[in-house]
Amino acid sequence: MSMAAQWWFWPALAVGLLLFSRIFMVRITWRAAVQSLRPARKVPDRLTDLRVDNPAAVTWLGHATALVQLGDAFILTDPVLKDRIGAVQRRLVEPGVDPAHLPPIDLTVISHAHLDHLDLPSLRAVPGHGIIVAPHGVARHLPRELPFAQIVELKVGESYTHRGVTVTVTGAKHWGGRAGVDGLWDRACGGFYFAAEAGTVFYAGDTGYDAELFAQIGRVQPPDIALIPLGPSRPRWVMRMNHLGAADALRVFDDLRAGHFVAVHHSTFIHSTDPPHEPRHEFLALAAGRPDAARIHVPFYGEQLLFAREGERLTLAGRRGPNAATVDAAFGRWR
Repeated sequence: MSMAAQWWFWPALAVGLLLFSRIFMVRITWRAAVQSLRPARKVPDRLTDLRVDNPAAVTWLGHATALVQLGDAFILTDPVLKDRIGAVQRRLVEPGVDPAHLPPIDLTVISHAHLDHLDLPSLRAVPGHGIIVAPHGVARHLPRELPFAQIVELKVGESYTHRGVTVTVTGAKHWGGRAGVDGLWDRACGGFYFAAEAGTVFYAGDTGYDAELFAQIGRVQPPDIALIPLGPSRPRWVMRMNHLGAADALRVFDDLRAGHFVAVHHSTFIHSTDPPHEPRHEFLALAAGRPDAARIHVPFYGEQLLFAREGERLTLAGRRGPNAATVDAAFGRWR
């Protein structure tokens, strides 16, 4: 009789996994609690005017939050704009843009309800009272008094158009929920594909690697720009189920056949056992030797990437704001 057939095997496995997850979470929570005693590091020379004349621009604010401009429309992904989330998690570095200097936001997208992606104080600080778009099942976590004109829920494959931008919800290999345990039955999560006359942008949300999911997008309409998460990545055998590591992020980029890679979801909070900047270091080392390295971008907090139209695709036209090369004296080594 095999071990799996013994009556005690599955209960013992469940208890073992539960104990491991508790030890794992205690370790992360302890590290986050120590970090919470330190103030978030300041970003010098933050931009105050984010509107540009280019057809497209992307500004990374930290973690999964990016400001995307397509033509005259502004999109904000998973806004986390405060110094901390919940009672324990404090940012390593302040938001790359002062929320008071954000332009009026037309579309705010929320990939899932985890605290580091759906932050209610941050949502209340989003200017413009525009539209929230979220995967089906996420809106139940949103209070009705939020100052937005409309909350739109979409199933995977469904689309909504606002101010010339059509946003389509895509699948994601992740989970939903708000309090941790409810993720066992709440699977509401997704990514977003934005299409406008100015260009196309894909935001993966929080996800593990799924070859067919991303290859399907690449076959149908490769995006001009892909916002792809880098972590958390350790321990890899656990994180790989629901989070990308450095190698997986590059596989997603290849599967999408995207024009440009823009890194998000890293170096902002302590969410795993790896040092907070390790996913970025590992990714930069892997990307450096690729022939398309010039199309792979890891912006600094608050750095804005400007894109221009060249034929049928967008090309990088320049950068604005703080960057790792020019702020070392004020910020210290970006590590």
